[in-house]
Amino acid sequence: MTALDRPPAGPAATDFRLRSAVEAVSTGGCEVLSLDFFDTLMWRKVPEPINAFVLFGARLQAEGLLAPDIDASAFALLRERAEQRARQARELDGRGEEVTLREICARIPPAVLRDLTLDGLMGREVELERSLLVPDLDVVELVRLAGEHGVRTVCVSDTYFGEAHLRSFLASGPAGALAIDRVFASSAHGVGKGGGLWRIVLEDLGVKPARVIHVGDNHEADVVAAGRAGVRGIYFERRAKGLSQVVRRENLRAIGPLSPYHGDYGLTALRSKVLHRVEAQSQPPDLKPFWDFGAASMGPPLAGFADWVQERAVEAGVSRVFCMMREGKILSELVNAAGASVAAPVDAQPIWLSRQVCARASIVEGSAEELGRLFVRRRAPKVGEFCATLGVDCAELAEFADLA
Repeated sequence: MTALDRPPAGPAATDFRLRSAVEAVSTGGCEVLSLDFFDTLMWRKVPEPINAFVLFGARLQAEGLLAPDIDASAFALLRERAEQRARQARELDGRGEEVTLREICARIPPAVLRDLTLDGLMGREVELERSLLVPDLDVVELVRLAGEHGVRTVCVSDTYFGEAHLRSFLASGPAGALAIDRVFASSAHGVGKGGGLWRIVLEDLGVKPARVIHVGDNHEADVVAAGRAGVRGIYFERRAKGLSQVVRRENLRAIGPLSPYHGDYGLTALRSKVLHRVEAQSQPPDLKPFWDFGAASMGPPLAGFADWVQERAVEAGVSRVFCMMREGKILSELVNAAGASVAAPVDAQPIWLSRQVCARASIVEGSAEELGRLFVRRRAPKVGEFCATLGVDCAELAEFADLA
């Protein structure tokens, strides 16, 4: 059983953003719970939604379905512009700017594709989207809570996907058993949340606006526009303040593309989610920056390192690993915690050894290769420092004495 298969252990209010929604649902403060779909009920395994287009192109290229001179990045740009042109065409016709997936895919030049029909292209984009979507377990629990209190749940989304697409995205995993009464997609009605969709929703549901709460990540569409319609909007902040800048800086130094099939494995979304947990918000103001840095910046790579240690130890056939102090204490705790995910975990213990001592012990033959490894440091050692590591008196080496 994976983490995604396990039901949430506690109430939806473990996510700080949902506290007021949980209260409204639990105390009879609403008759209808409305949810935005993307980045609220479901999140993507890519840092930004537009990254999905590059993955789409990479998959098509791997299947030999793109023209030889079109790569994944070029296709992503064509896909982005196709959507822009489709929206512009609708506006020129006086039909608003809400478009369907078919209208978008029809704007992609056929010459860039090989042996792929319009329906085939649409089907592959739907499948791509499905593979990248993960349900937010706290929001899933909120829907279950709503059902227990007799509150109907609906989805209201500004999207080019249709209702059938959205329901298919919910069909498996933890979201598969959710009771979603209605799904309102802007593409099906020709208007978005800011242009009349809320009026359609309220008329269809036959409920007073004050008896509806809506949770969504777009402040303008999900809070401001909902408020104009009389619906109480609850802001589900997509990315914690400060993390956006961190993610941008990381992308500037990225050494490789996203996985065509797994994106960033959901790491960006999970980092933001952990910063919205109740325990994060309850930290003292002076400690919160450190908590945030540990949870969102240091935690993920260290957790990955701990998993790697467990995997390599199993491959090497060892039952115990030692982590050198000073950081050995926290590293050993991380490695032991990672043992829960492997069948035969190894035991990790801190050991009071310095790198200086271990460096000297690694010299067996005194070869250039062995000695060269001692220079792989943050700062190359000086001659005196290098001799000290080897336990050699620099004064005994006449040709190097003046360099020490």
